[in-house]
Amino acid sequence: MSEAPSADLTHVETWLFDLDNTLYPAECEYMALIEGKMTDFMERTTGLPRDEARAIQKKYYHEHGTTLAGLMANHGIEALGAMPWLAISPARVVPCSW
Repeated sequence: MSEAPSADLTHVETWLFDLDNTLYPAECEYMALIEGKMTDFMERTTGLPRDEARAIQKKYYHEHGTTLAGLMANHGIEALGAMPWLAISPARVVPCSW
């Protein structure tokens, strides 16, 4: 049986992670903070009441793979600078101990 080749990842300068409770425990509710910021942004962007904005947020997520992709496709939102939920710092706002 041959060994699987190991990947040389020394050239990688930046790593991106999907934050669906993989880096922070679910009980920290970090994703809930992001969801709230996303819904706030959807409210402002669409001008709809919160419950309707959230419904469209989820629709875009399911139809386009991400809320942002749906906003880009349906509202002409530019990806850069359009994500206020990224300004959440878990070290400052998540009341959770590891």
